[in-house]
Amino acid sequence: MAKEALAVPSAQARVATTAPKRRTNWGAIGRYIALVFVLVIALGPFYWTAITSIKVDSEINQSPPTLFPQSFTTKSYSQAFISVQPAFAKDLLNSTIVAILTTILALIFGSICAYAIARTKFRGKAGVLAIILSVQMFPLIALVGPLFVFFTNTINVYNTYVALIIPYLVISLPVTVYFLTSFFRELPPDLEEAARIDGCSRLGTLWRIILPLAAPGVFTTAILSFDAQGLLVSRNTILDTNDNGIEILRTAIGDDGSQVLDNRIEDIKAGPGGSGQYGNAINAFRAGNVIVRGNRIRNCDYSAVRGNSASNIQITGNSISDVREVALYSEFSFEGAVIANNTVDGAAVGVSVCNFNVGGRIAVVQGNIIRNLLAKRPLATAPDDDAGVGIYIEADSSVTGNVIENAPSIGIVAGWGKYLRDVAISGNVIRNAFVGIGVSVVPGAGTALVNNNMISETPRGAVVGLDHARPVTPDLSAEGAQRFAQVVMGTNAVRR
Repeated sequence: MAKEALAVPSAQARVATTAPKRRTNWGAIGRYIALVFVLVIALGPFYWTAITSIKVDSEINQSPPTLFPQSFTTKSYSQAFISVQPAFAKDLLNSTIVAILTTILALIFGSICAYAIARTKFRGKAGVLAIILSVQMFPLIALVGPLFVFFTNTINVYNTYVALIIPYLVISLPVTVYFLTSFFRELPPDLEEAARIDGCSRLGTLWRIILPLAAPGVFTTAILSFDAQGLLVSRNTILDTNDNGIEILRTAIGDDGSQVLDNRIEDIKAGPGGSGQYGNAINAFRAGNVIVRGNRIRNCDYSAVRGNSASNIQITGNSISDVREVALYSEFSFEGAVIANNTVDGAAVGVSVCNFNVGGRIAVVQGNIIRNLLAKRPLATAPDDDAGVGIYIEADSSVTGNVIENAPSIGIVAGWGKYLRDVAISGNVIRNAFVGIGVSVVPGAGTALVNNNMISETPRGAVVGLDHARPVTPDLSAEGAQRFAQVVMGTNAVRR
């Protein structure tokens, strides 16, 4: 009996019958459409400027305007460069030459100086870097007279490129050294030792080994040598960066006026290392009159908002969680900071307004909720890596209406040694802190008013005198307690 043949489908038939049906990826299409839309909006002004420059006069004034030129002319360029403004081309060339030479010289000298600071061991290394940075504290207008006399009478370079390059180099070189030092410190020294064994000189090691490895840092510094102003940074989502989230930087202290509003910034790492230069969600450096408002910030190696020598900074209405150093920072040479209506849940220090020793003063810290603070901050960022402080303040400031809960160290600290002057601490609620309010009582410290606060669950004391970070007095809020000139005690509600 004949056997019935079985039909075995071919491989192609099997693939055809089992291959899934390709689906349209509407999500990717939507993202590309959104990207094109954003590019059109961002590049539109540049396009309009370009086509306007090649339109004839009658078409420029035409209404409605034309999106594509109907006729082309180079009259505007010839007028700008030749007939009307013959000096324009030379001015543009001069600016380009000065900018390029300044950047190259800043990178050459800055690299050598930063490498020496990062790798050689000598006494006073930290002081050298501080002196380099202190150059930025001189007001530029104060240098005009001396530079004019020096350039005209001493070295006779008036009206030359040198007379422009030298001042710009003085401005850009310190910040170049500052940033490159951090990059060089993070490179493993074993590579240099291997190069030295192979007969490479110190400068050869820098040129052949270190600079190629630190190229990202070199190029970053080149970009940071030039300033922007009046930026609006709004409604961005920034995730998982290895440096900082948003940086508003200036090479010299001055007005900036940028606004950083309504951004979502998460998972910011301090990849290059350092002691606070990186790992910040928002960093304002020497930029005055910056507004930071309404941002959601989470999981930063260092600070959520860091204002360094940034006068009149406003940090308001931000939601912050899980940062491992100072959440909201106003430090170094600044005058004026408003830190208000923020929530901080998880940080080493909630708010720090400091460095009265170099001119940091005038602040209002008001209406913030700060809780669940950490007992330690990242290694090497502070003496003994101490933390667990809700608010730290030094000079000419008021701290009012804040709620602080779960501070392993001190709820509010006023002053560091003798650096305390005219601080008012009133209307705050402090719960579950080792010390409620600590005020510096060392000789030479100024005065702090402590009044109308609600303080509870503070085993070491509701109000305690400090010698720097160390409590040195009994509870000054207790009846019959010793009085200090530095602490003006009002009526506080204390629940022990």
